[in-house]
Amino acid sequence: MNKLCMKLSLLFLAFSFVSACSSLDKVKDVNLWPFGNGGDAPRAYKPANSTEYACEKGKKFYVRTLDNGANVWLMLSDREVLLPRVGTEKVYSNGISRLDMTGADVSLEANADNRYIGCKVVPIK
Repeated sequence: MNKLCMKLSLLFLAFSFVSACSSLDKVKDVNLWPFGNGGDAPRAYKPANSTEYACEKGKKFYVRTLDNGANVWLMLSDREVLLPRVGTEKVYSNGISRLDMTGADVSLEANADNRYIGCKVVPIK
């Protein structure tokens, strides 16, 4: 009886493998790799309570107005900084970065080598 149980178990196991192989074609498009495939588009991210600006050369940044316009929180792709208002105009600067919101087009000089020009508010979708 022991040999019979063993043979039936082996037969069942062999049948399971054969039936599993036939169903592999149905799941060939399943990707279980948790880190993406490298071709995925970056996720769209908009910080809460901020305004998105799109500039020339595909650049963009976000601005959150604070303290009734006395300060703005500038959010770039690689850093975030607080910029206090300079004077009575809508110009904000911390001595390194300068955000000018006085005209129709907004401009930002993040540093001497990184300028954002021709920036416009991205409409909310």
